[in-house]
Amino acid sequence: MLKRQALILYALAALQLCVTVSLQAQTNVSQYEPYDIVLFGSENQNPYQTFRLWADFSGPDHTAYSIDGFWDGGTTWKIRVALPHPGTWTFKTHSDDPLLDNISGRLECTASANKGFIEQHDRHFVYENGDSFFRMGDTCWRMFRSVNAPYETHFKPYIDARV
Repeated sequence: MLKRQALILYALAALQLCVTVSLQAQTNVSQYEPYDIVLFGSENQNPYQTFRLWADFSGPDHTAYSIDGFWDGGTTWKIRVALPHPGTWTFKTHSDDPLLDNISGRLECTASANKGFIEQHDRHFVYENGDSFFRMGDTCWRMFRSVNAPYETHFKPYIDARV
């Protein structure tokens, strides 16, 4: 029995080493674009309650983030990241599942022509590069109160508030 447990632990350690080595190869990702780090963990009846996965990212200028992973069915887990700064980023995983724990890797983030993430400035939203963000899908509920909503009292105040 003890010999069998030792073989299982040895196999788990070897598998983790293979995963770690495969992630050490540098991967190129584009700035602001989502990128999935795909990992494979242990089989479990309810991974939501049994396991937790997260990764600590370290980037240029000592930037650091901790990002939670998520279960994607079966034994597949993902950590979805969108890197904000070009340069070399490293990560290391942490998990209750030994197959997902202590995996490290490197991502090379290349500059992008994207405008960046959306930030709030006072009552307005802008992209990181300073361009205005135009909100789509906003609903003016006052327009639906009557068939003929008057321009001056309903529509104009709504548009003026969003200028």
